[in-house]
Amino acid sequence: MASAADIRPLERSDIPSVAALYQKVLLRSNKPAPTSLGTYLEEVFLDHPRFDAELPSRVCIDAKGAVDGFIGVLPAPMMLNGKSVRAAVAGSLMVGNPAENPLAGARLLRSVRSGPQDLSISETANDVSMGMWEQLGDPALPQYSLQWVRVFRPAGFATAALAERFAAARLLRPIASLTDTVARPLYRGALATDEKPKRYRLKPLEGPELIACLLELSKLHALHPDWDEEALHWMLDHAACKRRHGAMHSHAVESPGGKLLGCHICFARPGGIAWTLQLLAAPKAEATVIASLLDHAQQTGAVAIRGRVMPRMVGPLMRQKAFFLCNASTVIHTKNAEIQATIDAGDAFITGLAAESWIRLIGDRFE
Repeated sequence: MASAADIRPLERSDIPSVAALYQKVLLRSNKPAPTSLGTYLEEVFLDHPRFDAELPSRVCIDAKGAVDGFIGVLPAPMMLNGKSVRAAVAGSLMVGNPAENPLAGARLLRSVRSGPQDLSISETANDVSMGMWEQLGDPALPQYSLQWVRVFRPAGFATAALAERFAAARLLRPIASLTDTVARPLYRGALATDEKPKRYRLKPLEGPELIACLLELSKLHALHPDWDEEALHWMLDHAACKRRHGAMHSHAVESPGGKLLGCHICFARPGGIAWTLQLLAAPKAEATVIASLLDHAQQTGAVAIRGRVMPRMVGPLMRQKAFFLCNASTVIHTKNAEIQATIDAGDAFITGLAAESWIRLIGDRFE
């Protein structure tokens, strides 16, 4: 029998228990975990194309020898000014019986944080896990933690937001649509911007073209993912399976003369709130790239669009009348002063595809 609250690397035999824990703690469901959830956990945390045995996901084993806690770890190799940075993304922290094992969550997090990596990242820290990070000396990063939202149709947005919690609210969409049409003159001024029209052209991207675009633009940040084509293709395939917010749309943004200005990946559907997975822009092209994303979202019929802030995008988003909120925090741990200074300066690409937002465990359903 194991001693109380042992922490060890995740093994394949643990997957059914971890799936049951995920179903109970994070999905708050008493139903048995579907087989597809266990299969996905195994694929992401054990069969990642860049799996690193020295940076494993961890489980907490209680006094009875059962899995009672889990923290998922994803390898995330990075580059900083031409130098390799070993990074790990920590997420999906959960404990089945915190009353019996009150220190299990903190021990799981401490185990990952004290690993051999140069940089530990989480971009989905909720209030509970953020409290653990703070107790260990790592505060949230406000410039990477905010969510931005740009509303196009207020009544439609309110209805869509409600429908994310209560499916029956979808029945209100015709009324919301009529309300937005009738009331548009009343709130047109509140939603209008002083931004001058941006000249650009959108080019749909997929496969090798999308990968090449992401590789090029990511390197405009001093600290950026050290992707290889195989791993990035694998991650994008996973992201494309997330259908909660609609189909995935990927575009390059070019100047009228064909110069690459940026790219964006978002999920959108008519009447829904579009969700941005990734938004990258060349220096001084941020406003144009953001404008192109907002235009595209409106063209799909979305009532609003949201995404995660990157420091360079805050000003242009403010000028586009976006508002900001925080429902999960980004936090890092590093002992490397150069890494810390680069992140503090806002010159790091450490969220979205660089972290964990692409996985189906965030914002998807399993049947």
